[in-house]
Amino acid sequence: KQDTLVHYAAVVPPPIKLEHSIDSKNIKPGNEVSFIVSYENISENTVTDINIGIESDSPFLRDGVVFSKTKIDSLAPGATEEIVITTRLRSSIYQSETNQYEDLVFNSRTLASYILGDGSTQKVTSYGPNITSLLTTPVVFDSSAKYVTSSGDQLGRGPLPPKVGKETTYWVFLHVGGTTNPIKNVAVEASLSENTRFTGKQSVSQDTGIEYNSKTHSIEWFADTIYPTLSPTSKIVGVAFEVGITPSEDQIGTVPTLLENISFSAIDSSTGAFLNKSAKNITTDLPDDARAASKAEVE
Repeated sequence: KQDTLVHYAAVVPPPIKLEHSIDSKNIKPGNEVSFIVSYENISENTVTDINIGIESDSPFLRDGVVFSKTKIDSLAPGATEEIVITTRLRSSIYQSETNQYEDLVFNSRTLASYILGDGSTQKVTSYGPNITSLLTTPVVFDSSAKYVTSSGDQLGRGPLPPKVGKETTYWVFLHVGGTTNPIKNVAVEASLSENTRFTGKQSVSQDTGIEYNSKTHSIEWFADTIYPTLSPTSKIVGVAFEVGITPSEDQIGTVPTLLENISFSAIDSSTGAFLNKSAKNITTDLPDDARAASKAEVE
């Protein structure tokens, strides 16, 4: 007959006690975040060769861990110290990096590796408690233009390359994506460049259409609320519209800008954080457009 054997082993508490806090009311992708770590030697021996870091399972923290750059040679019994670890989070993530697409949080905990001071020279790693923080939504704001779509449908009209005194039209696309929280008070704005006009042709994903401001020669689009867009099943959010340029003689040999000062702003409905992004200027240089590639300079 076999009996169950029970073995009891004494567990020695880790000599380094760890705590941490975050110097922010919320965590914002793309920004720097500072972790304030306090560590105390609660043992009766001096601990040496201490390396302290912050660990997270969030895909916004590169490699999942960041260590302090400050070298800690030793910590005497009863001693308490504090250190600040600062790192920049990724501004956005891919859909494949998570299986949760809304209401993301940032979990963090401290870790310390060190050599025990009991004469064994054994190196161990211990951990502090976990902290869960609100994560402000990331935002991906893209700008692009097309004369012909990737499937071959012609959108633009007029000569390529652009010619002095003749209008060439292009379609501009401004896309908002990668968001994980609802956002409100959304505003997208851009300035039309010299000799460029807004034709009025447009397509928007929601809310009201694009407005043209004749005083500032700019376009504006507003949306009350945009719901999370990171999920593969979420709808595409953005605007598309036509612009036309009639180059002047002083633009011969140049690559004119069609749209500039392209900006996005909103409020994160979950954290209350202000969001702002800018996108690259749109010019007649469209390297990804099979019809317009290498046909950017005015003739």
